Amino acid sequence: MKDEERARLLLSQDEINDAWATISLFNDKNDFIINRAIIFSSIVMYCRPFKRNNTNNGTIDQKVDFESFNFSDDVNILHNNIIAFRDKIIAHSDGSFHDVQLIKGYKNMRIQNTFPYYELFEFGKKLKSHFEIVLNMLYERIKE
Repeated sequence: MKDEERARLLLSQDEINDAWATISLFNDKNDFIINRAIIFSSIVMYCRPFKRNNTNNGTIDQKVDFESFNFSDDVNILHNNIIAFRDKIIAHSDGSFHDVQLIKGYKNMRIQNTFPYYELFEFGKKLKSHFEIVLNMLYERIKE
């Protein structure tokens, strides 16, 4: 394995480990805002290795090729859903991914995201084990 690839995998392992540590704080005793912040921040950390980076040194600018790890279909589907969630909910306001409603009040108007709490909660519960699976595979690849 080239030094550049090993450096990218090691950095990726650190980032996904941080995502795992963050999602470990997720629980049903937190209020919605806290759990949403935990989910969103862990997803951002998880996605970093799989998105192209803009760096000048050339060592870690390549994204990790998730498909090269030969995960099961279930793991691939969840990975793709996490990436889509990051791209369409966290990084961008994409109304095609979830409904939004315009709420008119007495003195103001606001947009309300109608993404149901229970769906976000169920999604959050899946993340920790997914991160563990990916971390284990990264560890094995780094050892090669």
